[in-house]
Amino acid sequence: QGILALQGRAEGDAGHMVRFVNASPLAAALGDVTRAMSAKGAAKLALELRLPLRDMDAFTVRGDLDFAGATLDYEPVGAPLEAITGRLQFTGNSLAFNGVRARLVNAPMTLAGGTREGGRMQLTAEGRMTAESLRLLSGEPLSRHLSGSTAYKADIDLGPGGAKVSVTSDLVGLGSALPAPVGKAPDARMPLALTISPIEPRGGN
Repeated sequence: QGILALQGRAEGDAGHMVRFVNASPLAAALGDVTRAMSAKGAAKLALELRLPLRDMDAFTVRGDLDFAGATLDYEPVGAPLEAITGRLQFTGNSLAFNGVRARLVNAPMTLAGGTREGGRMQLTAEGRMTAESLRLLSGEPLSRHLSGSTAYKADIDLGPGGAKVSVTSDLVGLGSALPAPVGKAPDARMPLALTISPIEPRGGN
């Protein structure tokens, strides 16, 4: 049977792209987690649509979304991802990305991940968190006793019930002037494994 293939490109605000996702079947495939997201900044979209002429409802779609310094807010996190650069690849029911770069409370990170079965999306974030960034992110008064910075890895599971975040770090490079057992010199190793679950979404676009 014949297939009508359409290709298109667009440049515009990343917020329009998020709204496009939320109006498509991809939002349900992502467990509706994108409904708690908003975005702004430059983005480019390349889209390919294939329509079987005898069954137009059986269409397929795939595309690439390139960010060039965009900002993304996900309400449960409480702080925006800024200066996002990199490519997201998607179909009508999946999303994948690798090597996306961003900044969280002015600390650099790289992101990789994609959709999984059951309407979930799994992400891995790796970067270096400074003491100042921890103060801004946590709002915890005791964090003013921290200094330096440390590498970390975060595994994030997003789904209909909210987000589960697991963070690991050896804390090398981060100093603490707090009393024992949480005081440490910057070059001391103090393995950390922290899981926060669930972080529930508070709303959506």
